[in-house]
Amino acid sequence: MAFSIESWLHSFSTKLQGAFGSRLLFLGLQGSWRRQEAGPNSDIDLVTVLDRIALADLETNRDLAASMEGAYPPCGFLSGAEELRAWPKQDAYQLFRDTRPILGSLHGLLGPFSREDIREAVAVGAANLYHSAVHAYLYEDAPTAQLSGLYKGAYFVLRAKHELATGEATATKAELFSRLTGEDRIILGRSMEAAEEDPALYGELIQWAGRLIVQYGE
Repeated sequence: MAFSIESWLHSFSTKLQGAFGSRLLFLGLQGSWRRQEAGPNSDIDLVTVLDRIALADLETNRDLAASMEGAYPPCGFLSGAEELRAWPKQDAYQLFRDTRPILGSLHGLLGPFSREDIREAVAVGAANLYHSAVHAYLYEDAPTAQLSGLYKGAYFVLRAKHELATGEATATKAELFSRLTGEDRIILGRSMEAAEEDPALYGELIQWAGRLIVQYGE
């Protein structure tokens, strides 16, 4: 029988509700399954919010995840409500945009997000990407093996950059790609395919991220 992500989510959410009851405030799907880009080996990335968390809650969640069949055990983000409400805004913005609700809503837990929050998401994302690319090129034994992951990270920067410029929130890479032009479109295109094992691409990525740091940084 073919794997159904919707059936899997229904089963897992039922188990979570049985274990945590009213303490379960939110369950959402993010990552490649949320963007309809998952492959046969893709992890199931979940966002789970409880009223609070203790080690016993983490153990319960881990045991429930291990009991699921039909896919790799899920991973993702688990938080208490109070901590999530205080989460740094630029990071919370990316979490909000990449999450499809399964149970509950992130409204009231995250946001609203200002233009300044989104600008900071661009700047911080570009800075992290810049640092990671430079570090990988200098210190990894096989730096080209890191390119796919680095270009994948560029998607999140581009999504925020596009929303800041247009006010439009896009849900998938394909949707965003159809709206981009020029260098941004080239960068996103590389993130949608296996990046070539060409060390020169580090130069492209570092220069692109560097220009964004200067443009959007404080």
